[in-house]
Amino acid sequence: MKNINKYKYLIMFDLDKDALKTLSNGDDFVAKYTDELTKLNDNDEFQSWMTYEEDQQMILNTEKKMSYNEGQNDSKLEIAKSLLQQKINIDVISKATGLSNDEILKL
Repeated sequence: MKNINKYKYLIMFDLDKDALKTLSNGDDFVAKYTDELTKLNDNDEFQSWMTYEEDQQMILNTEKKMSYNEGQNDSKLEIAKSLLQQKINIDVISKATGLSNDEILKL
């Protein structure tokens, strides 16, 4: 559910109108975003901008990048945990991993 909320604006691009309405239930910002996305999808000029295959390839590329980034972050978290166990200073860990002090303290 956390990832769905985090990436709901990307997910919306691949949903039909009924699923978009369900996703926007109770969220005014998402409902407005849904309306704009529906207008865009109904626009013939936009629809002809890329083929279905190109659209699917872009979705796949986005999913790959998201997975890669998530994997990178998981690696950083594992490194930070290891350094914490070795009693390394949090500021040093932050500089080495790019994680914030708050992220490190949560480990």
